[in-house]
Amino acid sequence: MVKLELFENSRLSTNLMLRKAIHISGFLIPIFYVQFLGVFLVFTMLGLATILYLASEIARKYGIDFPLFTSVTRKAAKSAFEINHFVTAPIAFTIGLMISLLFFPSSIAYTSIAVLTLGDGFASIFGRILGKTPIPFNRNKTLEGTICGLEFEFLV
Repeated sequence: MVKLELFENSRLSTNLMLRKAIHISGFLIPIFYVQFLGVFLVFTMLGLATILYLASEIARKYGIDFPLFTSVTRKAAKSAFEINHFVTAPIAFTIGLMISLLFFPSSIAYTSIAVLTLGDGFASIFGRILGKTPIPFNRNKTLEGTICGLEFEFLV
């Protein structure tokens, strides 16, 4: 019961948590890259996932369901606009990961991926839970969320 109350009071929604889980899971890419697969295979898998997502968004625009991708996109959408329009954020996210892995030394690539995935993901979650002080130039962000994000980035 307490968990549900925290969930309701903090403006955390199921679609937000799904989006942030996907976002934070990007942190696993360096682990797989280092331990198991190698840069070429990880880069190829990210490229294929991006192409599949792009195809699913095009299909969704024409009312065609694309297995897995369409249902996840609908569940993760944060607004009616995203449900009814082409969503580009996942494409930018995977391309950013791919660029980091391809063009930077591994230590810089891993650090940038960790900062992006953990810092941004947890800033949003903690901003929803603890946030009370809006940032003047972006009312959708809070000082508390920003501080939590910076702390996660510092730990990385």
